[in-house]
Amino acid sequence: MKDLGPAKRILGMDIIRNRNEGELFLSQENYLKKVVERFRMHQSKPVNTPLGSLSKLSISQVPKTEEERIKMESVPYASGVGSVMYGMVCCRPDLAYAISLVSRFMANPGQLHWNALKWLFRYLNGTLGCGLRFKRSHTEGDAVIGYVDADFAGCLDTRKSLTGYVFTMFGSAVTWKANLQSVVSLSTTEAEYIALTEGAKEGSWLKGLIGDLGINQSRVTINCDSQSAIHLANHHTYHERTKHIDIRYHFIRDMIETRKIQVLKIATEDNPADMLTKSLRNQDISSYQLVRDRARRVPKPSSRYGYADLICYALNTANEVQGFEPKTYKEAMESSESQDWMKVVHEEMKSLQKNLTWKLVSFPTGKRVISCKWIFKRKDGIP
Repeated sequence: MKDLGPAKRILGMDIIRNRNEGELFLSQENYLKKVVERFRMHQSKPVNTPLGSLSKLSISQVPKTEEERIKMESVPYASGVGSVMYGMVCCRPDLAYAISLVSRFMANPGQLHWNALKWLFRYLNGTLGCGLRFKRSHTEGDAVIGYVDADFAGCLDTRKSLTGYVFTMFGSAVTWKANLQSVVSLSTTEAEYIALTEGAKEGSWLKGLIGDLGINQSRVTINCDSQSAIHLANHHTYHERTKHIDIRYHFIRDMIETRKIQVLKIATEDNPADMLTKSLRNQDISSYQLVRDRARRVPKPSSRYGYADLICYALNTANEVQGFEPKTYKEAMESSESQDWMKVVHEEMKSLQKNLTWKLVSFPTGKRVISCKWIFKRKDGIP
């Protein structure tokens, strides 16, 4: 037996640790890069959404002529879907909805289906460094929290609804799913209710799993953005409109009664499961903080300084902590240490540009800068 040191790679996943910060980052940058290159999409222009306008796919778009069928026989559609699907299963929940959609047509794909898959490759080409970040937690609270959502009658062919759920453990995604429901729902409430039941089953399993790891959690919280589905789950009231719902989907009621599950209301814009039921832009996906790019810094607006709409950067100098800290850019440039402050400003600007935190564009004619604020901080011990 030989000690090979800390794990850095397993099953196509890159493992990046930062023990000082208590962070672990998982990505499949190398694997997905090879996938994109294999399908000759590595030089394609990146896009900021997994599907874009190609999210409305149906069986009516399959090949209809012999010429179209012969053309599509040479297209590696199933291989492409399978290759991306592995990335989705491991550490890319932002791909779940897109894979759920394009995988429905693997038996007989059409040109529009292939175009949608190529669009997905373009999205991957611009987000290769994205993955899951796990951070050491020092706060009290539930370890496992779930989020569910549903897309009513989302399938254009069968009119079945789509269930999407994601569970986080101490704030990081650990399990997620996006798939069609087995029955046709007659209302949005019914679709959300079925999604709640599927989420309850997953939450119950996770509760038992963390129990085996020594983490005791009395009940799992599941967040849902449908008030009517929450009411239906919490109350056994007979209603003409819901009497047809199959018994198996009332599992959620028993879990609530035995206090193993609690269901809470969450706003749609705060529900990360929303990204599993529809095509979202990259900005919207990033706002849920499930998928992150280790090479890109996307700081949140700081409210500490009273500027809710400004991004404040703390700059460090290599000097010892002495003297005052400039409150404004003008003070920094007029101080005796102006050269030092200017140096770190330039370094920060270059870093922002290199990491693609900023996208440089031409300044619109007739527009002006509203405001910009720099926060200057000292910190000793910087090599």
